[in-house]
Amino acid sequence: MRINSQGDNVNQEKDKIVSTTRKNTSNLWVGNLKPNTTGIAGLRYNNVRIPQNSKIVSAVLSVYSALNQNNPVYLSLYADNTGDSPAFTNFYPPGGRPATRNIVSQNELNIWKEKTWYNFNDLRNIVQEIVNRRDWQPGNSISIIIKNNRTDKGVKYVESFRDNPEHAPVLTITYDNRPSEKFTPTPVPIKIVQESSVTASMTPSNTPIRASASNTPIQLTPTPQEIESQNQTSAPPAGNVLPGDTNNDGRVDGFDYSVWLVNKDKKIESGSADGDFNGDKIVDNSDLEILMNNFDF
Repeated sequence: MRINSQGDNVNQEKDKIVSTTRKNTSNLWVGNLKPNTTGIAGLRYNNVRIPQNSKIVSAVLSVYSALNQNNPVYLSLYADNTGDSPAFTNFYPPGGRPATRNIVSQNELNIWKEKTWYNFNDLRNIVQEIVNRRDWQPGNSISIIIKNNRTDKGVKYVESFRDNPEHAPVLTITYDNRPSEKFTPTPVPIKIVQESSVTASMTPSNTPIRASASNTPIQLTPTPQEIESQNQTSAPPAGNVLPGDTNNDGRVDGFDYSVWLVNKDKKIESGSADGDFNGDKIVDNSDLEILMNNFDF
């Protein structure tokens, strides 16, 4: 995902959104332009089409260095802790947003080369916290906040949307979308990639990290021992049972789908505990339809 408007990549000094008009500098930076201040950058990504509670495998923020620069910066990265981050304004700037519990520290002391992409440390726990929220849904916005941890002067300039839309900061999210009939991952701009293909180190490269397409889910299937243990400890009480809920925990979720998947096309006698939700003693697509109609997204 790439920043798609200048208002979605901003800087804050004190309580106001600010910009620079200095010659040969960009419209975005991380760190402090002035001493005795706390510089903050806000990056807002819109239309993030990740289903709620998806497993985040990696989340890498890439920025494009505007200059040859060697100033050290000492940064903390977190997200606006809401299910749908609103636009940045002087009344609600990046620094005024509630922070996620998960925060990533990044002390960047190395020289940055001009016209080179650099990757921040992996932000997957931050993004995971957001997509696990009850008010999260596909198509919402996520804002990443970058705050300087020191008050002394030190800044690194990166290109913004105004400088060049193709060089605006990129957030590449790799996620495991649980198979369902109700949510299908959109091929663009977020796609599934292999977990080993993303690095979290701050290393230069000529291009930002890109995601590659695949609809194959990462392994979600529990072992037979896990299923047996779960069923033994969650015996259904007398009364109504939610169709599709194999372990009677009051929720049809990924575990119940995994039980259906393990027993698919098998003849069984144990009923809904092993994925036979219609009682015909075989686990098939008709049972999957019942499960998906009650799935808790």
